[in-house]
This record gives sequence, C-alpha cells and structure tokens, in this order.
Amino acid sequence: GVSYNKLLAKLASDWRKPQGLFVIPPERGLAFLAPLPVGKLHGVGPATVKKLSAMDVETVLDLRNLSREFLVTHFGKSGGWFYDVARAIDERPVQPSRQRKSVGTERTFSKNLEDRSVMRTTLQEMATQVAARLQALNLAGHTVNIKARFPDFTTVTRAY
Repeated sequence: GVSYNKLLAKLASDWRKPQGLFVIPPERGLAFLAPLPVGKLHGVGPATVKKLSAMDVETVLDLRNLSREFLVTHFGKSGGWFYDVARAIDERPVQPSRQRKSVGTERTFSKNLEDRSVMRTTLQEMATQVAARLQALNLAGHTVNIKARFPDFTTVTRAY
C-alpha cells in the first residue's frame, strides 16, 4: 500500500492482497476513508466500535461528522486521535528500518478450503517457508500464530 501517511498506507496495503499494489493519493484520502467501517481504523477496537455504534456512528464519514470536543468528551485523549484519523490526518513517522518483530507468510485463496488434507498440506508448506526465512535471517521464534480470514473479513487467530 502506498499513500501520503502511515494510516492510509496501512489501509491500502490490505486492499489488494495478496499481490496487488494500491495507491491512495492525497486527493482521494478522504473519499477512500468515508465509507469504511470505523473498526478499520488504527486504534478503534471492538469496545470502541460498540460504543460508537450506540451513537449511530458506523462509518468513518459518520465519525468525521462529530466535533473534536464531542469525541474528547466521550473518549478522552483517544477522541482527538479519532477526530484526526477520520480526516486522514496521521503524523506518525514511518520507520522503515525498525527491528524485525515477526516473520510470516500469508496466502489468499480464490475459494474457501474445505478439504482438511489440503489445509494440512498448505499449512505445512507455509511453515516450511517461514522456517527457511528464519534460518536465512539467523532468527528464532517464540510463538507461532495462525490466522484464518473469511470472505466477510471475520478473522480467527490462534497463538501457540
């Protein structure tokens, strides 16, 4: 994902997975954000989504229609962040050379997998890829995370 700030670049990176490039230029930032569910925004977790929903705030555009004062009153310091990100304002610096915290691989399928043997084989292939990358980087892991995302974007994760 490519854009003019960290918030939009991160959202863009999820837009055309697994191999597409998605660019959000400055003149499209607000329009891109407007229809998104508020839960897509960095820092807006399930509890906040529920609280916003009770206020009839479902989309970023709904959030954008609220004043900074209202948001700070109801969400404290986070309210100021919500006000800014609804307007595509994100001053966080991009740190391209930070220390690596994880190594992984993802695969998107055109159809849901239903055959357990295909699932096992695919998982084994992916684990082998990650192991090879760890070895090449001379790293070791502590935790294995598995994530499954469904067509409606429901996500299930497990850590071992």
